[in-house]
Amino acid sequence: MKMEYTNLIDDNKQTIAQILPSMEGGGVERDTFHTAIAIKEAGFNSIVISNGGVLGERLGRFGVLHINLPVHTKNPFKIYFNHKKLVKLIEKYKINILHARSRAPAYSAYYACKKAKIPFLTTFHGCHKLGLFGLKEKYNSIMAKGDKVIAVSDFVKEYVANNYKIDKDEIIVIKDGVDLNIFDPDKVSTERKIQVIESFNIEDGKTIITMPARFTKIKGHDLFLKAIADIKKIRNDFACVLLGKAKKKYKKNIIKLIKQLDLEDVVHIREQSNDMPAVYSCSDIIVSSSIVPEAFGLTIAEAQSMGRIVIAPDFGGTAEIVNNNVDGFLFEMGNCDSLRMALNKALSMNLDERKIMSKKAIDNIKNNFTIDVSNEKSMKLYKDILK
Repeated sequence: MKMEYTNLIDDNKQTIAQILPSMEGGGVERDTFHTAIAIKEAGFNSIVISNGGVLGERLGRFGVLHINLPVHTKNPFKIYFNHKKLVKLIEKYKINILHARSRAPAYSAYYACKKAKIPFLTTFHGCHKLGLFGLKEKYNSIMAKGDKVIAVSDFVKEYVANNYKIDKDEIIVIKDGVDLNIFDPDKVSTERKIQVIESFNIEDGKTIITMPARFTKIKGHDLFLKAIADIKKIRNDFACVLLGKAKKKYKKNIIKLIKQLDLEDVVHIREQSNDMPAVYSCSDIIVSSSIVPEAFGLTIAEAQSMGRIVIAPDFGGTAEIVNNNVDGFLFEMGNCDSLRMALNKALSMNLDERKIMSKKAIDNIKNNFTIDVSNEKSMKLYKDILK
């Protein structure tokens, strides 16, 4: 029997709730999780409303109330009934702010907030596709109806301002942050590193290039492999790991391409890891080769916090994280030759050069992209609204 955490609400405190489809392990969910804890630590009641998930189950231990509601649904009738339920929850828990982080739950939240007359906030965690002939623009536009609208990067801010009826100056940028309690090179034990190295099964002495990304076309696996094939012609001091979830058909195509490019001795495919700090620790170079711009690029930020040499596209959120040739390398998005040159630069660095770049990468994240920085901005926004 699951413990009920209804005792987590103090009637003498103001209440801030966040709403999203689920609380599994994705980037939006992790951001919500950290923000929920920060809300509690700031002296508010903190509530998360979702269809459930692993992270949702953990919230109670941090003094945060998680409420299960099927807000993941896109069914218009269910969205209508969800908004009715949200009105009751707002009344029951005296919710003062409702913060939506995804489109489907945002519809229920928007109408519930109008009915209850409380502030409605939204966060654009990405650049939602407009669809064929812009048919999805209307569906997406709910995220631009917040009393306050947040974007996770300057790139997303520009996209939102250019595609929805909202003034750019009204959009607040709160960039994602890295949890330095988890992504800290000094906190990864030898045992954890050994497990990862054994799973990689790569010959000792090789520079390890890891591409952590789900296997989808937009992540640019083919671009990366073609660049690696060119580099293999001039050097053999490296090995690559493609790490992530994969659908069978797409994975089969990638395996076929690896064979065609004669990379079977260089490129290794591995399943997604539950210990990314250890993966970063065991890798020398981390690559993002997305062919569409990332909204933020949390993987690159996490890798930098672990002192890794990173390579990322020069467009989108990753370009806001990496200072080219200072704490990492940027390449022209979608350009194989540009990626190849960046990879060769990283592979050609001597030990002293790597140490210097590694330190600058860690400092970059500590100074600019931590959950403490993002939480501080979020708490200031909430407090300003509640004045």
